[in-house]
Amino acid sequence: MISRLQSGVKDAVAAMTNSRDVTQATVQKSGEVTEALTRIANGISVIVDMSHQIAQAAEEQSAVSKDVNVSVAQIGELGTSTAANAEETLASSRQMSELTASLQKLVEAFKV
Repeated sequence: MISRLQSGVKDAVAAMTNSRDVTQATVQKSGEVTEALTRIANGISVIVDMSHQIAQAAEEQSAVSKDVNVSVAQIGELGTSTAANAEETLASSRQMSELTASLQKLVEAFKV
């Protein structure tokens, strides 16, 4: 009877030792998982920060692009205006040339 009791105690001690070992392994793995989750959370935080920076840069580029488009439109309008002014100047120059030729003929008529 004592030997069965001793055997039962040995089995109980072995089971407790095994349970302690498994518990320690579980605690260690839990710590590793916690560290991995912390690294993942930090990585996600970095990605979110980068995404915000990219979004801000995209907004800035969009604003600059709009400014460039406005400037190009203004340049186009100025080019059209300049072309119209050049045509007007050409027409005025032709008219002045014709008037100069007419005046030249009138002046030649008064020569002595």
